[in-house]
Amino acid sequence: GRPVRVSAFAVKPSGAVVPLAGLRHARLRSGGMLVVGPNPAPPIGRVPVEVEADGPVVVELDPVPSGAPGAVVVPAWAVVAAPG
Repeated sequence: GRPVRVSAFAVKPSGAVVPLAGLRHARLRSGGMLVVGPNPAPPIGRVPVEVEADGPVVVELDPVPSGAPGAVVVPAWAVVAAPG
């Protein structure tokens, strides 16, 4: 029920983390949403992103724009077992 402070960092190949511009120390109210997009600037989508928060959060990545934040169309993938 309290606000949560959220920060996002790009992870370099060396493992070092670099704050993402505009995503440092965002404060979200309970039940709030922080939308990055619809076309986020690099390096988002090109390197791993680490999210830190001082409370519980849910992180979601929409693989393609679907029309509304949080509305994601994810295709079903058949599970194939290796032969043998």
